Formats: sequence, C-alpha cells, structure tokens
Amino acid sequence: KSKPQLFMPVLSTIPTLSTNYQNHTQEILNSAMILFKENAKKEAFEKFSQAIRFYYSHKLKINMEMTAFEIISQLKKHDIDNFDDVQKWLTLCAMVEFTKYDANKKEFNSAVSAFSKLLS
Repeated sequence: KSKPQLFMPVLSTIPTLSTNYQNHTQEILNSAMILFKENAKKEAFEKFSQAIRFYYSHKLKINMEMTAFEIISQLKKHDIDNFDDVQKWLTLCAMVEFTKYDANKKEFNSAVSAFSKLLS
C-alpha cells in the first residue's frame, strides 16, 4: 500500500517592506497622488498624513505607527528644523479628513512637493 503524499501549498511571494524608509515613504506619497487624481481627496490626504507620520517615525528611530498628535509631540521634542511646515501639513490633512474642508489641487501639490524634497 502506498503512503499518502503530502502536498505543500504554493505560496505566492509577499512583497517585503522596503528597508529604506525613504523609498517606502515615496511609495505612500505616490499612492496619495494617484488618489488625488482620482478625485478621492479625503483618502489622498489620509495617505499623505500616513507618509509624513511613517517618515518621521522611522527618521526619529521610533519605528511604530503614531497619530498625528503623537508625531507632532515627538517632533517638538527632537526640535526638527521644519517643525512648522510638518505641523501645517498634518493640520491640513486633518482638516480634509475630519471636517468638510475642501482642499484644492494647488494646496495638495504644494504640500506634497515640499515634503517630497525632504526625501531626496
């Protein structure tokens, strides 16, 4: 009598998170820009906020997901140069996400462009 054969399931490869936090931040920003072009403004600003929080969480070696309030508190403690800009961007994101504020393309592109310069 033959033994039953065990079959190993074929696992699809799971993309690994880029170890370079700057590259991963750029990927999140790219998603935000696509969402904005598709007129999903609220989701675009949510992604933009995520990119900012992810970037600074890793830049400051905290390496964990944080709320905008938590990241602002950490940035203040670390006395970063562009604190006012980051606070302004996160506030803009929150206004779009949680209120009826309707940000325009110029505001979005200006904020994303300024943040993108930090990544290069």
